[in-house]
Amino acid sequence: SVAEENQRLQHSLQMLLNMVRLEEFAADFRVEPVNLVALVRQVVNEHKRMFITHQVYPRIELPDPATLPPELLVVESDAKWLRFVLEQLISNAVKYTAGTGREGRVHFRFHRAEGETVLEVADNGIGTPPEDLGRVFDPFFTGINGRAHPQSTGMGLYLARQTCQRLGHRLQIDSVRGEGTRVAIVFPDS
Repeated sequence: SVAEENQRLQHSLQMLLNMVRLEEFAADFRVEPVNLVALVRQVVNEHKRMFITHQVYPRIELPDPATLPPELLVVESDAKWLRFVLEQLISNAVKYTAGTGREGRVHFRFHRAEGETVLEVADNGIGTPPEDLGRVFDPFFTGINGRAHPQSTGMGLYLARQTCQRLGHRLQIDSVRGEGTRVAIVFPDS
């Protein structure tokens, strides 16, 4: 549809602009407390048309407040840049989960590991082959999966990792071919 194509073009333009902005990151950077649950909800709601169109359904899994108090889900980051990272992860999750012949799901999970807060974006998509997994953060690398999707640029995960490094966060990925992919944003305690 026209709306879908417009959204795709806006996403591509935003990625290009952020690639340029990344060069001057310090000029467009503001650290503030960011509520991860609120940010995830906001980004998911803003992309609901994409989820519905591709028949991929998001699920935000809230942790038990007794094991993970809500104040630990507020991290020091830049909300605008963190939003950009989430949009890249959601775009990839939807792209590689849609049309798999089963109900597509993208799960958002929050937990603590080794004194750090972790936000996971996990899908039940096609997964990444082991031979490609080590290169998914390289610029312009599309791999086997990207070759099957003409809109793949090989820049989304590269820009997401570059952004996370500049924010002082880590981006980690695990994937099993045919089962899905899990990307974690790790927020070290300040």
